Amino acid sequence: MSENSLYVKDEVVPGKVWRRLVASLIDHAILAVLMIPTSNLLGSFFNLRDVTLQQGAELPREIYLLIVSMTISFTALLYCYFTFFHALKGATPGKMAMSLRVVVVPEGGNVGPLRSFVREVIGKSISGCFLIGLIVMLIRKDRRSLHDLIARTHVISSANR
Repeated sequence: MSENSLYVKDEVVPGKVWRRLVASLIDHAILAVLMIPTSNLLGSFFNLRDVTLQQGAELPREIYLLIVSMTISFTALLYCYFTFFHALKGATPGKMAMSLRVVVVPEGGNVGPLRSFVREVIGKSISGCFLIGLIVMLIRKDRRSLHDLIARTHVISSANR
């Protein structure tokens, strides 16, 4: 990367696939820990201690409501986590640990909240279908995934900065 922090394609070192994978594992481990209090809170809200399950019987309505509310809250937590860290720091804790950074193409600057939101919610939702994002990343020389192309971002190595 040049001294004025502009994105110069020939000077950028794309984030290696294995580093991105390890960063993702670190981030999802952090998210799993963050989801424990959410699960406990939702479980308390639906007062499942009084619910009895009988073999062969239909599940109580409270169980279905818990599953739906946990799915919504976990999805919101996931998107907020990635959007927040990419917008604020340019990298999640996992990416920081693996010396990776998300930048805007071609400017090379910070992602910002709106672009980060688009990258995470819209881009990764499309990218996750049938592992399209992973396939795109593996065949492209610059290692940009589909959600990077949609949001005009690039995951680069920050070790050479």
